[in-house]
Amino acid sequence: MSNKKTNSSFLLIGFIYGLIGLLGCWSYGFIGRLITNVFRFFVGEGYMILGIISIVYGLLLILLKKELHFKKPRVFWAFFSWLMAYVCWMQRGFIANDATTILSQIFKGLYQDVQLNQQNFDSGGGLLGASVHQLLSWLHLDFLMPFTMIVFVLIGLMLFIKKS
Repeated sequence: MSNKKTNSSFLLIGFIYGLIGLLGCWSYGFIGRLITNVFRFFVGEGYMILGIISIVYGLLLILLKKELHFKKPRVFWAFFSWLMAYVCWMQRGFIANDATTILSQIFKGLYQDVQLNQQNFDSGGGLLGASVHQLLSWLHLDFLMPFTMIVFVLIGLMLFIKKS
């Protein structure tokens, strides 16, 4: 009985992950726009990536009927590093207003989008991209943003290819 209950819980959780991913990708209805704005808060205009990850994770939970464990956590960190490179790529095109910091601009724009239930604000790289950009800006190294993207890609390659 316990095994059947566990299988059904993985099916339910997988279905919920898949539904969240689908609603977040296509911004369908009020809940879909809300989920999309939550995804945009973290990764900005790369919100589709989080939606696709959620869909794939949900499908894997449904098919495998067990929780996923990374045998090699460095593969996870490699993909995260590539995600950070993509977020930095999206953030480099975001034009900051001189009067405010880029983080506060991202928060204000996304807060307004959540309040009005819309997606009109160009959020660049979201919180992750704005944090990297803000750190480089604080160090007066704004020109290093393209170099940061290259570093994230190389770190991801080194983690992914490393033989153990």
